[in-house]
Amino acid sequence: MCAPQSDVYVDDCVFQRACTRSRRACARSSAGASACWTLLARLQRLLPDMQRALQPAEPAPYTAVLHSCHAHCLKSLEEWVEGVRSDSAAGAVDGTVHQLCVAALAHCTTLAHHHNTIGPALATEPAYARAVSQLTGVQDRNAALLALYVRKVLAQLNLALRNKSEQYPDALKAIFLLNNTLYLLQGLQRSGLLDVLVTVEPDCEASYRAMLADYKNNYLQSWNKLLAHTVLEEAPPPKLRDRDRQILKDKFASFNREWEECTKAQRSYSVPDPELREALKRDNKETLLPPYTKFYDTYGALPFSKNPDKYVKYSPVQIATQLDGYFDEAA
Repeated sequence: MCAPQSDVYVDDCVFQRACTRSRRACARSSAGASACWTLLARLQRLLPDMQRALQPAEPAPYTAVLHSCHAHCLKSLEEWVEGVRSDSAAGAVDGTVHQLCVAALAHCTTLAHHHNTIGPALATEPAYARAVSQLTGVQDRNAALLALYVRKVLAQLNLALRNKSEQYPDALKAIFLLNNTLYLLQGLQRSGLLDVLVTVEPDCEASYRAMLADYKNNYLQSWNKLLAHTVLEEAPPPKLRDRDRQILKDKFASFNREWEECTKAQRSYSVPDPELREALKRDNKETLLPPYTKFYDTYGALPFSKNPDKYVKYSPVQIATQLDGYFDEAA
């Protein structure tokens, strides 16, 4: 219960409810978490007017509400980070951008509009005050303080996304991390937050691009199992023996089976960014077509079966055509 106030100019209940709603949003890592900062900014702007109106008395109830709102706002920042840490929502089955990633970027972008309120508040926290004092060349201290917090959010988010990626098989795990990392980088660039972050993390963009390169490489390495079926330990002799014919049958049959499973799965993988989608298709062709073409041209015409169409099912052109259809069902 909020205690009744004799002062008509302040209603502590209203502010407490507003701050509580905002902090609940923080705990859920959802929209509305920045509302308390809007409220704090308004309270701070009104304080001089309140002081003038009540001179020589002090607006003690108003100041108490202001301090309470300030404390709620600071707690909300850490509660948002904790909300990211404890988020248990699984990723979508197609590996698209996770809602937590969307919410985190929106949260940080919204906070940037309040950096002149958030900065001074964070400066009252010893850890942030020490961290910003160690930075060199800072022109906007409030922006730097906000950047320190955003860096903390992003570090926790990256850890959460890596943990969530463990639910997927290797190829889709890499796609999920690619989608989310690219979404974050593009969002940071578009919102101007990247320019703020470089004041505390000069290699921020380079770090994200390195992660993208690693995840793309991990995705392409997921083809190694398929490509293993195109390699023979030793070339068969000109006159095929029963053993040689069986080896070739097994190689082509295994490749076909693995290829069909991959194609069925990857058609439904989601890659929302069109440039990334087309780049992955090109990389897939560069990874798969040369070794498969060599395998196909070398062994596909050999008389290792009375029913060659049963084993030599896909030409390199057909493989390329099917690769063009990857990621299209979810596009």
